[in-house]
Amino acid sequence: MKRNDWILSFSVLFYSLLFYNETAGINFLIFNAVLISCLLIKNAALIIRRNWVLAASGSLLSAVCVMLYGNTLSVIANVISLSLLSALSFDVNTSVVFSLLYSAYSYLSSPVFMIIDYVEKKAVKQEEKMGSDRKAVLIIFPVLITIIFFFMYRSSSSLFDALAAKINWNFISWNWIVFTIGGLFLLYGFYYQKRIDGLDSFDSVASNNLVDGSFSHTRFFGREISIADENFSGTLLFALLNILLLIVNVLDIDFMFGSQKLPLGVSPKEYVHQGTNMLITSIVVAIAIILYYFRGGLNFYNKNKAIKVLAALWVVQNAFMLFSTACRNNLYICVPVAYAYRTYNHACKNMAG
Repeated sequence: MKRNDWILSFSVLFYSLLFYNETAGINFLIFNAVLISCLLIKNAALIIRRNWVLAASGSLLSAVCVMLYGNTLSVIANVISLSLLSALSFDVNTSVVFSLLYSAYSYLSSPVFMIIDYVEKKAVKQEEKMGSDRKAVLIIFPVLITIIFFFMYRSSSSLFDALAAKINWNFISWNWIVFTIGGLFLLYGFYYQKRIDGLDSFDSVASNNLVDGSFSHTRFFGREISIADENFSGTLLFALLNILLLIVNVLDIDFMFGSQKLPLGVSPKEYVHQGTNMLITSIVVAIAIILYYFRGGLNFYNKNKAIKVLAALWVVQNAFMLFSTACRNNLYICVPVAYAYRTYNHACKNMAG
């Protein structure tokens, strides 16, 4: 086997050993380290690519979060990070959105492309290894036909079926085999990234810089609106969002540093989870809204100061909401733990006295 084949086989082995019947933990960190090392073995030049190094660092960081918390969110973050890393290993100039799209396409299509790539490789080397290929076919074909007839005879003869049923197949773990084959498909897609030609061409020629005068007009619900109208709409939206989020943050400040009283029927656990869910949703929506309004011509509009200030203020308020959520976790987890520790020490001192 060639080096790339050994890398794939080695990774599949680690995948099977680390994840079969195992929960999320340190196995994610080990597996990420293995994948990153294998990518560098395949192409050592990746280590000098800034985008690739950032993606690799993000993968390791998310793997550490899986090790510490083992929750679904950290696992999803790690899968996304590895998918981005896979695409950047193929082309470091690929955009984030297209990187994730190519990775998903590679994972889903890997069973088909494994066969196509194998046939193409064999076609190239057909003359060199004609003798060995002929022997392999002469062995595999009779074995497959025999297996097919084995099951046919079992279904046609009760006596043969009763005899075959006495064979102990417990030494074969079919669940493990299916799990490992699934890992092979995923890792094949990871190491052998496939591209969609039309999207790849569009991504390669698309400019990374905004041009003055772009998006001078846009359409909204079938109506054309100007940059001035869009500026007015965005300014009003960010003003309202800032007011709304300010109320939320003020209430959090009052709870954390003031009354620390929750509404009737709301437990501290629910309060913490609400904060985390709101934080994630708010950040995603904030990114989408900001990207929409500052996607083109509004960046060069001479009266855009107000919307820029309000957008920046909204980002700051979202950052504060991140801080307040961390404080909620501290109140829910750290404070009760510290209280229990002090109570335990006090009880030990009383017993010693």
